[in-house]
Amino acid sequence: TWADTEEELAAGKGRKFKYGGPEDVDDAALAAPPDGKWHGYFFNPVEDKDDQKVKEKGIKVTFSSGGVSGGGSNEFGEFTLKGKYDAAAKTLECRKAYLYADDDEDDDVIEDAAAEDVKEEIAGLEGDAEIPIEELRARMAAFEEEERQAKKARVE
Repeated sequence: TWADTEEELAAGKGRKFKYGGPEDVDDAALAAPPDGKWHGYFFNPVEDKDDQKVKEKGIKVTFSSGGVSGGGSNEFGEFTLKGKYDAAAKTLECRKAYLYADDDEDDDVIEDAAAEDVKEEIAGLEGDAEIPIEELRARMAAFEEEERQAKKARVE
């Protein structure tokens, strides 16, 4: 069962999720689950509709002394997992943190800009238009990697 908050989980508002580990693993292996690529799904609430099934494949999961860590990605973005596994109860409890949270709330705000600011912005865009696409892709990849590392550092 998963929920957005501990309060929702305690109130019984959890939703189903399931992870399956590497193939060819029997029940005896649940005492010490294997590290590797796991797969599964969870149900995400959608307003005025049935819950949406979100599939996750190739999730890297590592078990260590009752602890669990890992990560992967789904249609909502890249994420990390951190938690614990109780072999006796066969329960997994972990937290998922997405690395690409949109903290910038002003993306959609349109404001009147001074004419000189507009001219400066247009000049910058025209300059960017002359840059080869390969260079723009490399710059974007470097920027995204910096963002990913900064978010990852905050999560850990």
